[in-house]
Amino acid sequence: MSTFVAPLDNRARLRVLLLWMAGFVAIAVIGGALTLDLTGISPVDRFIVSHWGFRGLRFYLWFEVGVLFAIICAIGWSAIDTGLTVARSGTAAIVGVNVALRTQIQKQLGYVLVLAGSALIALALTTLVLFNSCRYMRIV
Repeated sequence: MSTFVAPLDNRARLRVLLLWMAGFVAIAVIGGALTLDLTGISPVDRFIVSHWGFRGLRFYLWFEVGVLFAIICAIGWSAIDTGLTVARSGTAAIVGVNVALRTQIQKQLGYVLVLAGSALIALALTTLVLFNSCRYMRIV
């Protein structure tokens, strides 16, 4: 069973590459903001508590973690999908670049991508569990 990957034009390649880069930047920015918000002294915490109370803060923090979870899972699922495509067929678009490799390298790279995608999804689940068990969330 093989899948056909249509060749991408330059705009599509650039769009896919920028989408991946934006995803990783979003993970860094949202993760950093979440880390600062869990200190309890960030300006966002103060603003939300003063306007909506602790229920609003709890909602905001869960929303922020949910967005982080969704972005990490989306990138992980994309890596798994690309890895399976690479392992099963000769051509796949890896981050917007069409790749045609020798059979042995192709399968190994595909399995590495599947492993990396699975690790990203496991990281997202671990983030949810750790966030839920965080001492700050029990206080709020």
